[in-house]
Amino acid sequence: MSKSIVVVLSVRVNLKTDIESFFRCGIQFGREWQVVEVDEATALRLQEEQMLEVSADAAPAAPVAPTDPAERAAAIKDAIAKLDAANATLWKADGAPTTVAIETLTGWIVSAAERDAVWAEIKAA
Repeated sequence: MSKSIVVVLSVRVNLKTDIESFFRCGIQFGREWQVVEVDEATALRLQEEQMLEVSADAAPAAPVAPTDPAERAAAIKDAIAKLDAANATLWKADGAPTTVAIETLTGWIVSAAERDAVWAEIKAA
């Protein structure tokens, strides 16, 4: 009788995508880190999936979103300033940056309302 090796991974939807959840290997993943225990074959499949971010650390150090609204707005504004203006995939049709593009730089979820408020401030300046 062979022993099945258990692999512990932290997995989430790749923040560079626009999707909120994704199923792979019978498991639903969201935009927040989720710890899973899987066999070696499943671990390999998850690690190869481009729609997912996978870390072998049981608890990856993710950036902590500021709780102060002014700090959040400043971080969002800083992220927007770093976006490549020539990369059309980072921008919506109306010229505003996508939340996914901002989230990729901040490392935490940014709401459309937060993005819109900061974007209005940038445009007014």
